[in-house]
Amino acid sequence: GSAPPNVLSGSDATPSRVLARMADATEIEIHAHGITDPTLSGASLVVLSPEVNGRYALTADVVREHRLTGAPTVFLAACSAGRTTALQSTEPFSLPAAFIDSGARAVLASTVDIPDAAGRFFDGVRRRIHSGVPAAIALRDERQAWLSRDARAGWTRSVLLVENAE
Repeated sequence: GSAPPNVLSGSDATPSRVLARMADATEIEIHAHGITDPTLSGASLVVLSPEVNGRYALTADVVREHRLTGAPTVFLAACSAGRTTALQSTEPFSLPAAFIDSGARAVLASTVDIPDAAGRFFDGVRRRIHSGVPAAIALRDERQAWLSRDARAGWTRSVLLVENAE
């Protein structure tokens, strides 16, 4: 079976601790507030708990400095973590691209603020991936299932997949 998830929450979830745990993880899920900070040239970042030195942001630049040796699938279940000032998620400063550059196999992120139900949506996609379905198909099939059940699930169209081209 799979190992139990290694959860960091509250004040334990500092950028350095999160980065250390991500190093050899095969799956990473981040539930946090993603914000776009105009002072950081439109960089998308995830707000975590502050370090002793006050640093709290997990930015694309920081992610890019670390190797993800487990080739993880990354779920950015954060409000707006996928959104950058340009609507192009392949922009070099965007978080999804940074995870790919660091060695992630695939990144799923939302480009709009997503509802609380998003956790269940990501879970469904993850279950499909675990059963051996490619990430792109898993995302498509789960989205179809949600849209066929509930017309208000249009937000699922804003969940995008960035995959490692290698």
